[in-house]
Amino acid sequence: MAYENSKNPYVERREWVNGCLKLSKLNLVMNVSIKKRAREREKEGIKPIDALHLACAELGKVDYFITCDDKVIKRYVGGKMSVFNPVEFILKVTEEGNHEHSG
Repeated sequence: MAYENSKNPYVERREWVNGCLKLSKLNLVMNVSIKKRAREREKEGIKPIDALHLACAELGKVDYFITCDDKVIKRYVGGKMSVFNPVEFILKVTEEGNHEHSG
């Protein structure tokens, strides 16, 4: 993610992402397992960079993967994490928060 972000031509966005990266609790280093999993995701019709992001998220055991790419959302199957667009994610966590406070 840091490498990809370093290529972002928009300074403000690059700085925002750098701030988010500083908040992360886990940073994965590229390894054979990540590459192998990414290649499996590519076979499902997912673009290489998106497949790499998904592989890292899966191996990092995240609960949610958030993307604006509808193709990734539709094509991601069989994993333990949930894939949402930002709006769906906010609705999901808001709904879960309401259930926790109402019961």
